[in-house]
Amino acid sequence: MLPLYLKTLSFILTAAGPSAAALPSMTSELWTLLLSLRSHAMRSSSSASASESPLNVLAPSVKTSNSATLEALLFALLSLLTVNTASPSLTQQLARDHVAELLETQNWVQMVFEATRGGEAEGDRLRTLAAGALVCVEEVAESWRKSMVGGARGVL
Repeated sequence: MLPLYLKTLSFILTAAGPSAAALPSMTSELWTLLLSLRSHAMRSSSSASASESPLNVLAPSVKTSNSATLEALLFALLSLLTVNTASPSLTQQLARDHVAELLETQNWVQMVFEATRGGEAEGDRLRTLAAGALVCVEEVAESWRKSMVGGARGVL
């Protein structure tokens, strides 16, 4: 049920679009929810063997207890980042207002990307979603760097 809920929230955010008056609030609330669900989507499998894991595409050190939840979580993160980078001003606002969330997202998604093996349909889907989220985070960081350099030039 959780994957369906996360995807529904993603569709609502996407449908509301970048011009929604409540976008900053929706972004903050959804991002908080998504980051709080990271531990639910990913668990260390010290007690479970590889054959018991429902998702056998992650490296032995990191297994997921629920691949559908992980996929929905990555999908929601990618949707959130995509809507909030639809314009340069939104991208700068995201970089300014959500530094901690961006860093946490980048670190966690990088770990998922590196731990997920490709070659199987499920692993490829997870890697694609993770790569998309990483690209969006890097675009936000680059936009922030450019605005800081531009701001510094104006002062000098």
